[in-house]
Amino acid sequence: MKHLILVCILLLASSCQFFETEKISSETFYEEELLTIDWADIDQYPGFTQCEAFTDKIERRDCFLNGIATSIHQHIQESRITTVTHLNDTVQMILRIDAEGQMAVKSLRIDSIMLKQIPLLPEVLEASIMDLPKVTPAYKRGIPVQTEFVMPISINTENL
Repeated sequence: MKHLILVCILLLASSCQFFETEKISSETFYEEELLTIDWADIDQYPGFTQCEAFTDKIERRDCFLNGIATSIHQHIQESRITTVTHLNDTVQMILRIDAEGQMAVKSLRIDSIMLKQIPLLPEVLEASIMDLPKVTPAYKRGIPVQTEFVMPISINTENL
């Protein structure tokens, strides 16, 4: 009986290590969590007030990009651009929306021939962005974040 009690005490004393939980420091937890986040994707796209009705991520993105495209198209049409020769090219406009919802043109990639034919094109494109209504920023995990978009703008002077 003494041996049985001794064996039970030894088993109880040695089994406690199996029930111990490993403690993780907050720094380790934070570093592991950062590795799991997909930084290339956002949870909610930026948008205008008319886009807030869309709950689907893709529909909200499309609404936002269509609003920008409409503004650009209207400004180009109103500017009455004329050229000497026919132009058919694409301008790359990179837009930055900061965490406060401020939108700005980060850069423009315009072919030198098009820039020579339409020297006011950068001002027209920047004005089209400045005339847009207030933007709500993009969100990642409930926090407003900065985003960038590349807007390809097709310029065809036959249609202007």
